[in-house]
Amino acid sequence: MAVAISNRYPIHLQLPPVEFDIFVPSCTPDEAYIMVANATTDSVNIEPRKPITISIHGFAPKVPRKLISSCPGTTASPLDLLISKYIRGLVTTIYVRGGSMVSPTVPQWLQELLNSVTVPFPFTSPGFSRLIKRFSMKNVHFYLPDPISRPNTPESMPKVSALVQAVVGLPSHLNVPVNISRVRTNADVFYHDHKLGIINIKQWQNARVQRAVDDADGNPIMVVEFDIQKAPLQVTDEDLLSEVLQKMLFERQGIPLRVDAHVDAELQSALGEFIVRDIPSGGNIIVQRESNLPQ
Repeated sequence: MAVAISNRYPIHLQLPPVEFDIFVPSCTPDEAYIMVANATTDSVNIEPRKPITISIHGFAPKVPRKLISSCPGTTASPLDLLISKYIRGLVTTIYVRGGSMVSPTVPQWLQELLNSVTVPFPFTSPGFSRLIKRFSMKNVHFYLPDPISRPNTPESMPKVSALVQAVVGLPSHLNVPVNISRVRTNADVFYHDHKLGIINIKQWQNARVQRAVDDADGNPIMVVEFDIQKAPLQVTDEDLLSEVLQKMLFERQGIPLRVDAHVDAELQSALGEFIVRDIPSGGNIIVQRESNLPQ
């Protein structure tokens, strides 16, 4: 990658290649930063009062265990916190410090200075609110609860089965092969913009992945599919559910609903396995009446 830095000073200087260590925040601000990669710059030619362009080559040998371990009292790891900010387009900060390897082309005084200073680099991502470009649920079927089940149990809730499909847009600058092995989701279900209930798939579901090219823009995508079988629908509006059931029974047609979901994905890459949490997604679905509804 290349970084451009403004230069207001009348300085003419040739900097040799320099090695840096790259760190990310830990669980709390008072904990030591976590080193995640090494980086090396090309030679840099600094002209008076002209922007400085620095080419940087990075190498991440593996994902540190501390980076993917849950913070105390939470289920989120430092990586989760970092990616969560990045996905939402919030300010994300990495830290850079002079590397431990001594280069023969770097003066000793400069090496010591670089090793003694940690520089924060805040940046804002474009946001991945549309990381999941399209979200759909096909073959959606609705099942009534068992009438003799105990209240407030999964058996007493309506059930939903469907084939869930998510089209994931891959960032053009992502040059690390990734695969999604498992997913889970928590979704709010709406009928005419009123919340009907919640589908919470807590257990990991095996995913099927196909790579393709988006016909709309020519960018690479992953088509991720997984099945949900009779997942409980936690109803939040009983009157609204009654309205939906009446339409299913008497109008005998599919019911349009909207789903606002947040997806956790288990990623496999050359750097290791880790979880990306709370990816926003959603779409419109049609629910079909099922055979256990009265004719």
